[in-house]
Amino acid sequence: MTSTRVDLDTEGIDHRLRVLPTKGDDLIQLAATNIVARAKASMVGGGTPHVPSAPGEPPHREFSALAEGVHVHPKEHELERDVGDSVEYGLPLELGAERSNLAARPWLIPAMVKEERPLKQAWGQLIERG
Repeated sequence: MTSTRVDLDTEGIDHRLRVLPTKGDDLIQLAATNIVARAKASMVGGGTPHVPSAPGEPPHREFSALAEGVHVHPKEHELERDVGDSVEYGLPLELGAERSNLAARPWLIPAMVKEERPLKQAWGQLIERG
């Protein structure tokens, strides 16, 4: 009876698995920081007297409390971040609010969508090269 033997060299894979948590966490932090920057940069316009943004457009940066309140916080697990704001009207602006007849003025979700492709590319390079 003949047998076949295959030796698998896992050195490259082992190295990638060792560096992935640290470098991957760095990528997630960078992506979260980029999302914050994109969200803040999307808030332009305004003026005196207040001129609201058009429905579907990011809110104007009238008083800057929303933009200045956008933050990144680490979460309990590696590779996770909390990106949000510290004002009570951030979510109603993002999604709209039926009770007050406020149309959505998204500012965070578009920033996340724009960061998705660069993050996927960086993640692919990390996995490929370690």
